[in-house]
Amino acid sequence: MPLVPSRNTDLSALFWTAGLRGRPSLPMAVVLEELADGCSMGGGTFELGSAAFALTRVATGQLDAYVDVGRRALDAHPDLEPAFLAVGEGAVCTNFPYDVAAGALILHELGAPCTRADGSSLAAVPAIGSGREHGLDVLAAGTPALHAAVLAVLDRGIDALGAWLAARATG
Repeated sequence: MPLVPSRNTDLSALFWTAGLRGRPSLPMAVVLEELADGCSMGGGTFELGSAAFALTRVATGQLDAYVDVGRRALDAHPDLEPAFLAVGEGAVCTNFPYDVAAGALILHELGAPCTRADGSSLAAVPAIGSGREHGLDVLAAGTPALHAAVLAVLDRGIDALGAWLAARATG
């Protein structure tokens, strides 16, 4: 299969996959709500269970984007830790460098952005390492324009998660 990332920049026609395994569903749904609802009629959302496979689907253009915001959500809202531990059977489940290194390199070589879910570079991330300190969030897209658009939605989603958590805390 040729490596030609999608040129789609229309969020309403987005075909994307989310990294959700081992992440608490309700908080992730709050963060991803705008993105998922926005493409529910003209695009589609998938959970493939493998960051490496998902990133290669972005490289082939079969998917427009890969989004895993788990670590970003936890870093922004540490009070989510008990929910992460419960779903992860005692561990905080995230991607690790070895899950994304090859796919990120392929996308980089194709000129398609692959970053942390806050838009920061993966360049400083060691290629090997596991354990909580090495956990990653990832955002990859076929084009820089789509990456920027998805990142803006994720920023709003992280803010919405904060409001949702505050509302839950006050009853």
